[in-house]
Amino acid sequence: GAVDYGTVLGFLGSNLASGWTAISSDSAVPSTVTAVTLTLIQGAADNMTGTVAVLNGKGRYNVGTYRIRPSAAKTGLAGSYADLVVDGTGDLSTAIYADSVLKIDPKALTIANPSIASKTYDGNNAAGVLSLGALTGFATGETVTATGMVAALTGKNVGAYTTTVSYVINNGANGELASNYSLADSVGVSASITAKTLTITARGQSVSTAGAIGQSLANVSIDGLVSGEAIASVVIGTGSPLSTTAPSTAGSYDLVASGAVAGESTLLSNYSIAYPT
Repeated sequence: GAVDYGTVLGFLGSNLASGWTAISSDSAVPSTVTAVTLTLIQGAADNMTGTVAVLNGKGRYNVGTYRIRPSAAKTGLAGSYADLVVDGTGDLSTAIYADSVLKIDPKALTIANPSIASKTYDGNNAAGVLSLGALTGFATGETVTATGMVAALTGKNVGAYTTTVSYVINNGANGELASNYSLADSVGVSASITAKTLTITARGQSVSTAGAIGQSLANVSIDGLVSGEAIASVVIGTGSPLSTTAPSTAGSYDLVASGAVAGESTLLSNYSIAYPT
């Protein structure tokens, strides 16, 4: 038979080879338990009973597959077997205990929904900062921890996404083994990428009255572009509506940039563009 880690090793079965049923749960195990009682029944007359020493300091067997056998070899099927041990050694040849296998599976933990903070567009598909939910389901008196890892998002552009968080279980501070536990991935976790602020500011120019205002990118400062992305052109002018021709009267006027056009491999929807004067 198979049980999860943390289950009391108390079993009953009319046929050892066809599986056993757990008769106690982890809630019945006090932290001071140092041994558990195992009762095996083979038919009506041939019984095996005894006390089995535990393998770890929490009063439990670690995850694994074990053979159940008497501490000393016994021939024939009649009588009682005392001082049973659980291990992978010993005389396993006689039918009464040759197939008496106990399999202890990892105990499944649960974790509250994790959250992923929104991140500002940066040109890659990594998710934002992960915050884990509370971890529960430990065997009595034990605690382990988990580390989360977020799968890459399906895109790098501004928008809403879902992704998967997987976990690595870490050993507990008091010797608890991570291998005694399992933790399923969290799927469909929400993540998002928000627009990055892009500031395009017109530089000062000296222009003849009624002359053309220079439209070169050298006449603006651009702050906030992700590496490898570019602005192809902007419109630079003065007044409202914006005019690319200087006023006919000499004086000082505010220049402002507007109408940015994206360069190669650049999406302006990934930016929140500001055009200060």
